[in-house]
Amino acid sequence: MYQKYPTTTTNFSDSSRVVLLTKKSMMRKLMVPLLVAFAFMVGLLNDVSAQTTSRYNDGYITVFKVTSGATLAGTATAIVAEEYVNTGASQSASNYAVNLPTSTSKVVMASGSATSAGAITRSENGRYVLIPGYNAANVGDANTTFTTNAALRLINGSGTVGAGVQGGGSSTTTFYSNGSNNLRSGITDDGSAFWGIGNGTGTSGTNGVQYAAYSSGVITGITNVTTSQNLRVGQIYNGQIYVSLAGSFGTVGTGKPITSSSFTSLFTLY
Repeated sequence: MYQKYPTTTTNFSDSSRVVLLTKKSMMRKLMVPLLVAFAFMVGLLNDVSAQTTSRYNDGYITVFKVTSGATLAGTATAIVAEEYVNTGASQSASNYAVNLPTSTSKVVMASGSATSAGAITRSENGRYVLIPGYNAANVGDANTTFTTNAALRLINGSGTVGAGVQGGGSSTTTFYSNGSNNLRSGITDDGSAFWGIGNGTGTSGTNGVQYAAYSSGVITGITNVTTSQNLRVGQIYNGQIYVSLAGSFGTVGTGKPITSSSFTSLFTLY
């Protein structure tokens, strides 16, 4: 399910030129995370007028995919961000794809069997796709090694992977360090501020929406912005953070909060 939204320009290099949403189209787009369990689809702005297979295209669909040579399991698995043409026709292969690193630097992998993880989003300024996952040491690592190395990586319109942020190696310097739930998604404004999103644990005061303070791409501290339970996907519209839950969505605090804030439901679906 994909809805293409009105844009003012297709100049991807100018950070001041972004997608504009009407109120009606914003509501339609906020519905997508509630209806798509695994792949959250986004289109990147680009500065080309014709289809290309060497970078992202304007208005196409980007899908998060985990890939393995064996049966998928709850272990560290490679991620591919694949782009498909928005035509509705059957496609045997992606138009363009970015293989996320699994070694050396900017590593990000995901659990191969976690169906609520892997919700990709687009940055508020429209320049990046944000990939949630883990800076695992090796493909096939057990989920127990994910407790201190959550990561949010950036992909720009040319397919270049950016560092984003990654866990600092302790229980106080990474998203979801208690290991009770996967990091489901993340959001960023322009690649300079990052929030992780997942299932909150309510009274224990952890998880939910978490803001990361960081230095040189490594998380130095976590603030629990809201601990509302069963959060799925977030996004920033008109300077405000919105999040979806199982069956509803709403706002978190005012604007883009970095301190403890309340979740306010806008409406429920069931």
